[in-house]
Amino acid sequence: MKIPKRLIDLLDQNKVRYEVLQHPEAVTAQRIAQVDKRLAEQNYIVFEAGTHSDAIKMNYSDYEEIVQPRVADLAVKIQPMKGA
Repeated sequence: MKIPKRLIDLLDQNKVRYEVLQHPEAVTAQRIAQVDKRLAEQNYIVFEAGTHSDAIKMNYSDYEEIVQPRVADLAVKIQPMKGA
C-alpha cells in the first residue's frame, strides 16, 4: 500500500519535517481529534501513514498546528499493587 499523496502534499505544503518509517506494527493514530495531555507533552508523534506497515514521525508541535486536536486527560495510569 502506498502513502496517500494528499497526506504527503499537506505535510510538504506546511513545510513539516517528517520521515517515513517502515514498521510492521505501525501505531494507528490517524488524524486524531483528541490527544491525551501526556502525548501533547512529547517532542514527536508517530502515526500510521495510510498503510499498516508505514508510519510518519514528526514534531508534535507541527502535528498540533496542522490538526489542532483537543487536548484532554484521556489516559489512566494504573499503579501496580504493592507486593504484586
